[in-house]
Amino acid sequence: MTGCRSGFIVLAKKKSPKIIGSHCIINRQALACQSPPESLNTALNLAVKVVNHIKSSALNTGIFRVLCQQLNSDQETLLFHTDVRWLSKGNMLGRLFNLKSEVEIFLMSSSEELYKKFTDDKFMFYLAYLSDFFETINLLNLKLQGQKSILKNYDSVKRKLKSF
Repeated sequence: MTGCRSGFIVLAKKKSPKIIGSHCIINRQALACQSPPESLNTALNLAVKVVNHIKSSALNTGIFRVLCQQLNSDQETLLFHTDVRWLSKGNMLGRLFNLKSEVEIFLMSSSEELYKKFTDDKFMFYLAYLSDFFETINLLNLKLQGQKSILKNYDSVKRKLKSF
C-alpha cells in the first residue's frame, strides 16, 4: 500500500529518504479509461445503447446474424460491454466499428432514432477514436502484465503516451 502516512512507501522513506513512490501503472491506466471527456463519454454511451438494442432480444440478434451472413461479414455478432471488466470496452467498440455498415443497415429498419445518431459524422469520428484508443490501451495492458521491472513498464507507458 502507498498511503501518505502509513504503508510501505512511508516505511521505506524512513530508511532511505530519496526513494520515490508510485502507484501501480495498470491501476492508473484503468482509472484513465473510466472517466473520458464528456463528448467521448456520450459517444461511448450511444455505442453501448446500440449494442444493447441489437442484443436485447433473440429476434434482433438472429436478424442481425442473418444480415451479417448475407453481407459476407467477417463477424456475425456484437459483443456486450460490462463495467466489471474495462477491457471489454475495447473489444465491444472494435467489433462495433468493424460492423458499422451492417449495424447501420439493421438500425435503418429497427430504430430511426438510433439510426440518426449512429450515422452522424461526429459520432463515427468518436467511435473510430474510441476504438483505436481502447485497442491501444488493451495492448498496453497485456504488455505490462508478467514478470517485468517497473522501469520497463514505465518506458512502455511513456512510448504509448507519446503515440497519442
